Amino acid sequence: MKKLLGILWSAYIILLPLNLTFWLGVENLLPVDFFAPLLLALSAWVWRREWPSLLRRDWPVLLYLALFLLSAGTAFLTGGLSRALIVAAAAQVYLAALYFGFRAECLERGRLTHWLGLWAVASSTYALVGIAGVALGYFGIATPLARWYPNLGSGAWRMVGTLGHSPNFIFSYLHAGLFVCLGLYLNARAGRPAPVSRGWLAVLTALHTAALFLTYSRGVLGTAAGVLLVYSLRSGSLTRPLRVLLGTAWAGLAAAFLYSAVFFTYTTDALFTPSQAAADSLRLAVDAPHKSLYAYKNVVHLSDGAHYTRLPGGFTFLPAQHWYLLTASWEMFRAHPLLGVGPGLYPKRLDCLRDSGALGIPQGMPELKPHSTFLGALAEGGFIGFAALVLLWVFLLRRRLGGSDPLALALWCGLAGWLVVGLNIDILNFRWLWLYFALTMAALRTGESEGG
Repeated sequence: MKKLLGILWSAYIILLPLNLTFWLGVENLLPVDFFAPLLLALSAWVWRREWPSLLRRDWPVLLYLALFLLSAGTAFLTGGLSRALIVAAAAQVYLAALYFGFRAECLERGRLTHWLGLWAVASSTYALVGIAGVALGYFGIATPLARWYPNLGSGAWRMVGTLGHSPNFIFSYLHAGLFVCLGLYLNARAGRPAPVSRGWLAVLTALHTAALFLTYSRGVLGTAAGVLLVYSLRSGSLTRPLRVLLGTAWAGLAAAFLYSAVFFTYTTDALFTPSQAAADSLRLAVDAPHKSLYAYKNVVHLSDGAHYTRLPGGFTFLPAQHWYLLTASWEMFRAHPLLGVGPGLYPKRLDCLRDSGALGIPQGMPELKPHSTFLGALAEGGFIGFAALVLLWVFLLRRRLGGSDPLALALWCGLAGWLVVGLNIDILNFRWLWLYFALTMAALRTGESEGG
């Protein structure tokens, strides 16, 4: 039974980034979900003797799930049942089950090393495939692996995942893979056992770095924060010039974060057109002149009553999509402060706010999710949902870090980096995040045991 379970977990990890968008247009279902029930049922049976101690040890994850379901149940009692509510509640149960199932798989240090090695190889393969897709795009060969990215000019292509999905989808997967490879590399440097040689782990870490850059995701700031945190916590072994360089890098990251926060909340330097149709034609055209134009201009048409401020020097200050999502999230929280509007119900409430005209949300704005883990928790879960999220992350990050286990340190820093990523991405629905939670908790616990 253990052998079969190992095969199923191996298949799950290897196939994890594949999605059904390219074939079926299905956004929320992955091929691995079809055999996940068998995988989890078998995990429950094989590790049945471990569950009492494991559930006692990791009870905050269960409490988080209970509070999430409390919010969902309240939304059902007050507003009735809906498909979005069912999907959101079922997804959270599934993700928590993935955490505990994989957590049991990683109880032994030898098995943990095995899964980390498999993860590193699988993630590196997808990184390489994605880079190849970007390279083909540069030479004029379009594939579902990459799409033209006009913001950076006519020659820029952006990695969008395996057979087409979104840059944030593949970015978040590669973020986890980077810290797995980095942790294994640091372990090898310290003379500890590693699944492949130190040189190969350095290559795989560099490969992930290049692939992450090519996603052009704003979440890369979170990845950079995690990497800097790794070397900051190991700074006792660095020379003074390297420590100065590390401090400079932190200052640069802070400046980039502030710039990003303003730039992606408001739009500046906009090219105005006489109609929405004209704006769309410029935005969507693919001939060379329009490519170069769009590379440095935001093409917009201001409808009557649109909120904007013209600044000196020809710049214009326009609320961007993220500003509307932020204000809508806060409005939902104010209206439902205790338990929020309910899991999965944000898009529907956003539509109501848009149609009411109360927040000045453009009428053409489509159904969108919060695009932020923390705003989503406030809007959909209220104070209780946000408190549950804080409880979960305090549990995940509360471990004391010793210098004896560089693998645990790297995984923990990658986990901390997720907090920055979560400011602008809904991260808690990523299946690999919950598996990464399990890897990190297992590494931290075994690191504590070895450190005495």
